[in-house]
Amino acid sequence: MAKQRAPNFTLQENTLLAHLMGEEYMNFGMSRHKLDRHRFTSQISSSVKKEMWSNVETTFNANSTGPHRKGSDLEKKWENLTSTQRGIYQDHQRMLTLTASRKKALANSVDPDETPHDVASHQGLGCLLK
Repeated sequence: MAKQRAPNFTLQENTLLAHLMGEEYMNFGMSRHKLDRHRFTSQISSSVKKEMWSNVETTFNANSTGPHRKGSDLEKKWENLTSTQRGIYQDHQRMLTLTASRKKALANSVDPDETPHDVASHQGLGCLLK
């Protein structure tokens, strides 16, 4: 029998995952996202990253109303979300430099105090840029 396909992630699940990945993890002084992206050091090893994803899985499933998600599924979803958002952020930065005046581009935005991080959060996934 073929493996049953898991249901798509909902917006609430994506937001929950983004929130969890933006939180500081243990005493490393960095978000889970930064820890996941960080190179291996004497304090950050593959076992620490596996433990972090296990913690994300437990917390995610405790707070989600959707189906149970495995840590590997959450990790793959996070990779997909960050790669998608990275392109959107780079396009935003490119458009700011291509305009005649940076002030003019910012004046056309909704909020003049808005940062590129806030722009990405309008997409529902602001902590991806931390």
